[in-house]
Amino acid sequence: MRFVFEIIDNFEDLMKELKIVMYNLSFKDNFSSFTVKDVELSNTPTSITNQLGPRDIPSNYIILGIKECSGGNNIIRPNTDDGTYVWNRDNVFLQTSSGTCTATILFLK
Repeated sequence: MRFVFEIIDNFEDLMKELKIVMYNLSFKDNFSSFTVKDVELSNTPTSITNQLGPRDIPSNYIILGIKECSGGNNIIRPNTDDGTYVWNRDNVFLQTSSGTCTATILFLK
């Protein structure tokens, strides 16, 4: 959304215009993120391509939906003690606690 500052004469008009803009922002407008749909996860780490950009590494994820699960349905970050599955500029890693799962996941910067 765009607005023209030249037509704003006073502080009240500015606040009115800013409120319109702020109330119309979506979640994705406020956060750098990407969504992966129908990713198949199992109890071994699954590599997912980082789509944030060359300099950004996601910090968290939100599970938006689960289609099918067999066994446990906890989606977790793998153990990174040996450095193998650390989230980086190229990939992020997720797995289930047990069983398999198909999910849609939102990753956030």
